Amino acid sequence: MAKSKEEQDENRLSWICIQGKWAELGKYMISPTHWLPPLADLTAFIIIIIQCLWTFLVYYYEWWGLQEVVEDGVITQEATDVGFDPAVVIGVLTGALTFLLSMTLSGALGKNAACLNNYNAFTGDLFSYGWDIIAFTKTKDGQNSKQDIEKIFEILVAMPAICKHSFRGTVDLNFATSVSRDAGQIQPYKKVPFLRTNGGKMVQKIMKTGGIDGMNAVEACFYKLLDYQHDLGEGKISQGAATKSWERAYGSYGNMGNLNAYVPPSLFTFVLNLALYLYIILIPFTLKSQQLNAVWQTGLIAYFFIGLNVAGAKVGNAFASNKAGSFQTVSEPQKQATKSIEQIFRTVDLVQNKPTYSDEAIEVKKPTVVKQYITPFKF
Repeated sequence: MAKSKEEQDENRLSWICIQGKWAELGKYMISPTHWLPPLADLTAFIIIIIQCLWTFLVYYYEWWGLQEVVEDGVITQEATDVGFDPAVVIGVLTGALTFLLSMTLSGALGKNAACLNNYNAFTGDLFSYGWDIIAFTKTKDGQNSKQDIEKIFEILVAMPAICKHSFRGTVDLNFATSVSRDAGQIQPYKKVPFLRTNGGKMVQKIMKTGGIDGMNAVEACFYKLLDYQHDLGEGKISQGAATKSWERAYGSYGNMGNLNAYVPPSLFTFVLNLALYLYIILIPFTLKSQQLNAVWQTGLIAYFFIGLNVAGAKVGNAFASNKAGSFQTVSEPQKQATKSIEQIFRTVDLVQNKPTYSDEAIEVKKPTVVKQYITPFKF
């Protein structure tokens, strides 16, 4: 009986949770996965263990392929139960894997850097948008509409984290947080659930109008920001400055979407995986002379090849969860961006209050007379 989509999603989330718990072991200095990062990936660890077990079975049952027999000083080869020599095939697979894995890793490193650069540009443009909104948007009487500004920042503060989890595939607005402002309190700024804010409620309503195939959370946030921006100001200069920042931020978001949506051709992935699995199966047959030592030797070989494969698959996604800290992700920039936008929000009163000038006369004293300095040197 086929499983429903809900059951499949639940099983997928359970596996992701188990992988996350295993990866967390890499944070501790005493953990082997801290010093051997590929082992922090549970799938890679299981494959390496299977490789060692398979090699042990080949050794225990003596499935070694061709074996050497010495008779009267003459060395001959006799076939065992397997009956073939995989040395040539292993040589071809080694060359193919070296080429394919190096190419995959090179592309992944480039994609990782591009994702980080675009995410930093995205958050930087959110800063600029916040500055434009606070500093330039005015109403007719010269006072800013702080209530509308607060709605904008309720969305802005949450956007770095929402964007990260959107590309990670784990976005859930029920767990998103933002900052709310209550001027009547001693501590007017406090962290609150995103859906309890006015901006969060409107974003959720926008998403419900399109269903599953409609705008995602980030796009709904961008859409509502334009609406709040329109409600704010009447100045053409302020509107233009804020709109340009909005467009740059959305452009960076679009670039990240293009990078994250790219999937390697299935033909390439099939050839790579087939070569890797054939290599794992055949490598024990080439290590007959090592006997039991072949177990740890094949495990070490698998560690490097599987490790490169894991690196190529994971490093390219800068939005992925990396609790072991084995490669750079957007998690730290996201935390810093959220704090910075919160700080911009806290400067609303500081920036928008009219400057006060004192009418008191300022006494300007005459400078004291300085005697002419006489140098002891003669020229």
